[in-house]
Amino acid sequence: MDRWHFGWAAAYGALTVGQLGLVAAKWNPLGPFDREFRDTLLVGGIESGLGAVAMLLSPRLDCDRAKSAKIERTLFWGGHAGNLIVNLAGSLILAHETSWGAGAVSFALGYPIGLLNTYTMPRASWHAIRVAALPIAHGGTLAVIGAF
Repeated sequence: MDRWHFGWAAAYGALTVGQLGLVAAKWNPLGPFDREFRDTLLVGGIESGLGAVAMLLSPRLDCDRAKSAKIERTLFWGGHAGNLIVNLAGSLILAHETSWGAGAVSFALGYPIGLLNTYTMPRASWHAIRVAALPIAHGGTLAVIGAF
């Protein structure tokens, strides 16, 4: 889990530095450096910066498996909500300030990266705690195991 936290913090940090570096240099390697490109980089830099901060501040796992499962579940669903809110807000701001096309492209690039973050998160404790054991007659136990 620590490798996941710090790996994603580093990736988001590199994206932030790269995007804001292009703004500071006023350079577009693919074409002219115009207002739309600048604003797109600024929004992307802020979004990835928020991702880096979220990775650094998110809770770490506990030795207790039940507590770790709760943390993993919270990070998973919180990651989904945070990703949607940050990318939707950034895209709407960008669409308002530049064009709807730029906002749509921003969402189409940023949202899947957030989903990749969420779905690569280790969830072993959460999956292990979902195994239910039911007592049966004569001291036995019936375990119901499933995953999807």
